[in-house]
Amino acid sequence: MPVSSYGAQHWAGLMVGLTGMLPTSYYVALINDEPGEGWDGTALQTLEPPQLVSSTTYDRPALALGSGTWAMADAGYAVCTTQLNWAQLPDVDWGSLPYFAICDDHLAGNLWAWDAFTEPLTITAGSTVSIPAGSISIELASLLPSIAE
Repeated sequence: MPVSSYGAQHWAGLMVGLTGMLPTSYYVALINDEPGEGWDGTALQTLEPPQLVSSTTYDRPALALGSGTWAMADAGYAVCTTQLNWAQLPDVDWGSLPYFAICDDHLAGNLWAWDAFTEPLTITAGSTVSIPAGSISIELASLLPSIAE
């Protein structure tokens, strides 16, 4: 899962004890293209299709922190253990949505991370919108070799 500059700064600071602030919940946005690492949750609205933003039923659902929602796996990543449901049925077609993003606000805020779905969601008016348990995971892996030998 790619991590934004904002997410990397806060998660890295938390790991070394320099920051201790996490949101009380994350919020999941459905998006039609991949954002950049310097984006925020407001810029992300440009990737939420216009029919989502103008829809009276679209709102980024909350994804709580803690053991009731997340589990640690042995390979260095956390997996969301609950199904994520959008509260209301869409009143218009939302179309094909190949990506999701994790933010700290239901409308704007900061972008923490994003990823592509294995299969893009295709949402039509009146359909149930959900992401199954186990579909969202966060992995911390270094792309750079360690300086310790």
